[in-house]
Amino acid sequence: MYADEPNYFDMVPSMSPSEDELGVAIPVEAMLARSPNAAVVVRSVVAYSTGLTLDLAFLLRPGTESESWPVILRGDDGLHVGIGGDQGPVAMGPLHMPQLATAPYWICGISGGDGRRYSASLWINPLPDVGELTVGLSWRRFAIPKTTSTLTVSTPTDVAARSVRIWPPD
Repeated sequence: MYADEPNYFDMVPSMSPSEDELGVAIPVEAMLARSPNAAVVVRSVVAYSTGLTLDLAFLLRPGTESESWPVILRGDDGLHVGIGGDQGPVAMGPLHMPQLATAPYWICGISGGDGRRYSASLWINPLPDVGELTVGLSWRRFAIPKTTSTLTVSTPTDVAARSVRIWPPD
């Protein structure tokens, strides 16, 4: 962590899944947005008692001229993402900047890519009460205007009933 960077772990209740929870795989496959040269898709969703992981893939059409992924994703014309649940509208921000102002909170964890594919895993906390998650995004560099999609995910009650603890409490 850099001196001028806040300690994100002190800002939200849970910054990652519990280390002793298996999680519940949610069958979600969705194309969130597509333009002539780029697409953003949901690869997987896993729900935990404290939140969920949303795995996204960003794909470039073969033959599309591109720079490195950090350049493609950042900046004013880079990828902007927003997450909402039953709390209201989606607040958009750059993929690499955590959204910690209002719930649901999210932070981009593991990410990487090569050539025409890049993937990122978002940790979202808390689980939406209504079992729906709104994902918003825009990517001006590839002519994807602001768009939103609603995904059906598990409710906290459903996850608590189905999620497996790897090591039960002593």
